[in-house]
Amino acid sequence: MIGDKTQRATPGWFGVGPKGVPHGFTAVGDRPAKMLMVVTPAGFERFFDEVAELPCNPTVDFGQFKALSERYGMQIIEPR
Repeated sequence: MIGDKTQRATPGWFGVGPKGVPHGFTAVGDRPAKMLMVVTPAGFERFFDEVAELPCNPTVDFGQFKALSERYGMQIIEPR
């Protein structure tokens, strides 16, 4: 999802999620998804390092994720 548009990504697909435009992704299907992200400015990759430290299970407190994102200047919109 980028802004108001939903796009099904296929192998080789390229998308841009600009700052200030809501964007996100969900893996659908029965197989794990793989993707390559390029993030700027430098330093934002630490957000993903910290996300990786959160427990990976359905009981993770959404508030933890939201607080972490706010430390990096992001506004997280709860999943629909």
